[in-house]
Amino acid sequence: MAVRNAVPTSPGRADGASQSIKGGSEADAAALAHYQNGAYYARRYRHLTADRRFYVALCRQIGGPVLELGCGTGRISRALAAAGLDVVGIDFATPMLVEARSKQQAARLPGRLEYRQGDIRTLRLRRRFPTVIAPFNVFMHLETPDAMQAALATVRAHLAHGGAFLFDVLMPPVAQLTFHSGKVLRGRACLSPGGQMLAYEEAFSYDPLTQLQLIEARFVEPTSRLVRETLTLQHRIWFPQELAFHFAAARFVTQGAFGAFDGAPLHAESSHQIYLLAPARAAPGPPR
Repeated sequence: MAVRNAVPTSPGRADGASQSIKGGSEADAAALAHYQNGAYYARRYRHLTADRRFYVALCRQIGGPVLELGCGTGRISRALAAAGLDVVGIDFATPMLVEARSKQQAARLPGRLEYRQGDIRTLRLRRRFPTVIAPFNVFMHLETPDAMQAALATVRAHLAHGGAFLFDVLMPPVAQLTFHSGKVLRGRACLSPGGQMLAYEEAFSYDPLTQLQLIEARFVEPTSRLVRETLTLQHRIWFPQELAFHFAAARFVTQGAFGAFDGAPLHAESSHQIYLLAPARAAPGPPR
């Protein structure tokens, strides 16, 4: 999330939150503003390829069809379909789905690809999949323990026997969490959501009680330093031992834990937490 290569580095999607920021709380508006412009979002993240290759390789190995929770504008789902896998992509934000369907129509994909609107905390399709995925920090928008458990229940409800769940979140960026409120990092000029070439900067704040981090992306006139456009993103910081507790509480076992999309194992210096989970088998009953 630090400013790198002069472009915004804010992660993930606001799936599992309300569809529209109108009429919602300030927290909802902060969480969702990043997802109200599908064309900008798709342009902003189109360069990311490492996670795309990783998910394609693992999903092909586990097998399809694939359920993607938090499909956004379809960056991962189109890659899966291009690899011949059938995919159902779920997202709550209408602008993300509009862009995903537009790009789907423009692509010739061998796999069947379907997009549906839904909340990953409550979704029930009455269908099971060998593989369920939630790429690109989707679970960082589950802001409470109850929301995490609800989403894991959704995963369990949709996994076929012998199936697996693959997802990623960021390793907590400890240095950022100690920034004083309003700390600003500056990058080079980039294209704003409105299509202007402007200077870019990010302002950070973090609440250790809720473990919510707020990032405000600012697109600034280079000479006057006037802020022309802003985007906000709010997400939950999840620590590894917290996640281990939630996996156990939801009766999942960890089959793999990776720290990068090249398959490197998870360690203290990892930038990501990437987990491959499977439902725990029921313990045998007492002998009769």
